[in-house]
Amino acid sequence: MKILFCIHDFHPRNLALQPWLTIHRVAKGLIELGCDCHVLTDCGGEESIEGIHIHPVDSLRGTNTSQVTACLKKIRPEAVIVSVTPLSLVTTGWYRALPNYRAFAFLSYPFYNLRETVNAIPHLDNGDRWAYGRHQLIPPPLWRNALNRFFHGAFCQSKRSGDRIAPSEESSFCVYPIPPGIDKERWFPATDDKSVENQCSFLYTGTPSSIRGFNLVLDAFKKLGRVDVRLKIMARGGDGHTHRAIQQHAEGLQIQERIEVSTGWASQDDLRQAIWDADAVLLPFVLVPSELPVTVMEVIACGRPVIVSDIDGLPEAGSGCTLVVEQADADSLADAMHRFCEDRTSLMKTFRFTERRERMLSWNSVAKSWLDVLREEGHAS
Repeated sequence: MKILFCIHDFHPRNLALQPWLTIHRVAKGLIELGCDCHVLTDCGGEESIEGIHIHPVDSLRGTNTSQVTACLKKIRPEAVIVSVTPLSLVTTGWYRALPNYRAFAFLSYPFYNLRETVNAIPHLDNGDRWAYGRHQLIPPPLWRNALNRFFHGAFCQSKRSGDRIAPSEESSFCVYPIPPGIDKERWFPATDDKSVENQCSFLYTGTPSSIRGFNLVLDAFKKLGRVDVRLKIMARGGDGHTHRAIQQHAEGLQIQERIEVSTGWASQDDLRQAIWDADAVLLPFVLVPSELPVTVMEVIACGRPVIVSDIDGLPEAGSGCTLVVEQADADSLADAMHRFCEDRTSLMKTFRFTERRERMLSWNSVAKSWLDVLREEGHAS
């Protein structure tokens, strides 16, 4: 089966990040299942990536309709999977060619409601405010109509997203919530589990950006005000300037003596060890740029609980192993951190790490589920 994925900026530098991670790993799994996988992207320079044929175009926007439709005719895929947003659904002219193929949308962007966007705005920089706020300008009936007109169905990674785009009963459009996979051989509990000490330690990992809730973490840690609590920050991808900026921010909050900061790209072994060393990991996203980050699953697979915000698929992904706080609320985060410090012995007994880990899919299983849908053997939600 020849399958074409259409997604912007598909490049080796991005393949460890969502949503490119999912497309990359699903395509690899489909190739192992005998499929011929292609990617149409606006990022050139690669002819193939691990058996995936790359087809560069100038742009995937609606203004480049002639080039994209020419590529579709040349490749002649049996199925097309397109990364969509509310804005792209109503502005991209080449989507009109998709009914000629068996086309599916991929929700790499969470379809947030107005309340969630408004809550997030004070915590976003100007670039993010434009990137997310502009989608609220698109009335839901317009993007819903486009989904039904151009696509047979949609892949998403959380039930919450699936529910938001669920069609009316009379529609033939189908929604397929399939979570991302995880490499269980890389993410596993420590052999000698951490004993509960008097001092409680939290870990923040990821880029230190406001959209990921990094500023909320520092504010909540300040509000917590406990000398027996430590915070480790792994500012992944950061440099010396990043390190200095975090230290200055911490000094302004007078918490610099209780935090540890590292920057750069840590190895998976180092990240796994940092998760093991922590009592809990903080992932209080303000908005989730790619619907469902796999980090929350990796942490749980390592046997550690996660404190997440009630946004998108985070509570669902960590079901049974999380404390859930209000979106974009430092007070709620501080309260959850305090509760964990006070009750962590009893709380740790309630977290169902083994059960949740066993339910996590491998990437090959995820690819098989996608292929079942593409072959009309899957079941819609």
